[in-house]
Amino acid sequence: MEQTALLVFVHVMAAIGIFAAFSIEGVAQAYIRRAASPNDVRAWAGTYRAVRPIGIVSLLTVIATGVWMTLAEWGWTAWILVSIGGIAALAVLGAIGGIRYGASLEAASQESGLLSTSSRVALTSPLPLALLILRMFIATGVVFLMTVKPDLLRSLIGLGAAAVIGFGTAALVVTRADAGTPEMLAHRASAPTSSRPDSRR
Repeated sequence: MEQTALLVFVHVMAAIGIFAAFSIEGVAQAYIRRAASPNDVRAWAGTYRAVRPIGIVSLLTVIATGVWMTLAEWGWTAWILVSIGGIAALAVLGAIGGIRYGASLEAASQESGLLSTSSRVALTSPLPLALLILRMFIATGVVFLMTVKPDLLRSLIGLGAAAVIGFGTAALVVTRADAGTPEMLAHRASAPTSSRPDSRR
């Protein structure tokens, strides 16, 4: 009983670690999006790189303690199987976003003077932000399953709803964020004057 309680504690703390990593990653991304020079990028790239292992270790701890308690206490119930699918999605989305974004940070950090246009475009890409939002909602869905422990249908509905809401929120945020990217600003600047709204109205 004491061992199970300890495992539950570690399991919950690891889940908190995941959300803490998400939060810090989001702050780092926000500042990096505003960077004008390689020094600005380097100032927050270190934070981004440092928090990634925290999230990975926390996720692995959730998996390890979850498998242990599954074998010792819960058994392979429906909500656990659905949760495994959600955790796998977190790992895949994190890898997709992390590898590409990390490469962009490394390239921008090596520049001098002001950031090049290609680096600014890469660093203001809405994809990392979208993947972060989607991961946060999927993780919330997994926490729901861990807490409520529903049957198969309710587990699928719960995690599916979290993913759909996360995708919709990511699409909305990305649409707004994309309006301020160098590509969009350049498009607006090159648009014919006659096609722009009359600001005097």
